[in-house]
Amino acid sequence: MPGPCPYALAATRVPAVKWRTRAELLASLMVARHAMDASPEGKHSLVTLASSAGLSQFHLLRLFKKTYNESPHGYLSRIRLQLAGERLERTNEPIWRIALEAGFESQAAFCRAFRKRTGTSPRAWRKSRRLGE
Repeated sequence: MPGPCPYALAATRVPAVKWRTRAELLASLMVARHAMDASPEGKHSLVTLASSAGLSQFHLLRLFKKTYNESPHGYLSRIRLQLAGERLERTNEPIWRIALEAGFESQAAFCRAFRKRTGTSPRAWRKSRRLGE
């Protein structure tokens, strides 16, 4: 038996009394989330995300955190790191190139974020994943 619909679960976390309002706010949040999903390597400021969603910056930030349990910046960082991790596993591209193409400012910034999330360096991650082949 399939689990509950993720959209319904997200809608229950949107802080609004009326379901119609929840649905409208969730649609606005999804616009911002889809913008980040469509081009995770791009520059996504809170200003542009809020504008595309038709919400104020404060309202977008508050609703996003409440609904998805992470900030837009945290979500974008997680997506970027997931994509970079996949590229580390399946390609031999240099780490600096993966970092820049994933949207990080530098290899050092990428390595710090990667180590913070995974507990290991990108090079060690790649090596450990290759041993399993």
